[in-house]
Amino acid sequence: MVYVFIRDGKAIMHTNLDAARQLDGFSKDDIVKELTDEEFHNLGGQVRFIDNQLVFGETESEKKAKAAMQEIVQLKTQLAETDYISVKISEGAATKNEYKKELDLRAQWRARINELEKYL
Repeated sequence: MVYVFIRDGKAIMHTNLDAARQLDGFSKDDIVKELTDEEFHNLGGQVRFIDNQLVFGETESEKKAKAAMQEIVQLKTQLAETDYISVKISEGAATKNEYKKELDLRAQWRARINELEKYL
């Protein structure tokens, strides 16, 4: 069991009531939420007190930022995998016209990265 207490605007968690009492001076009456170990694990171990509310797991903005970062990593990987095109063009081994489709995609990927960065 994980016991959640609030003190000074922060969520404090203990897995042992005796430790909660001895270390932080809490009593059983001070418990604001009890979570099973499984529930706590499923929340990624995140319990916080934000704007006078207990928040379990990731906030919506944290979820958006995480998804944005994952997509940015994917797009940057795609850019890195096609960097050779820029080198070939700059060295005169190819023309922009030969790689028009890929260059258009690269521009779209960079634009999408710029859009996603607002969530970070």
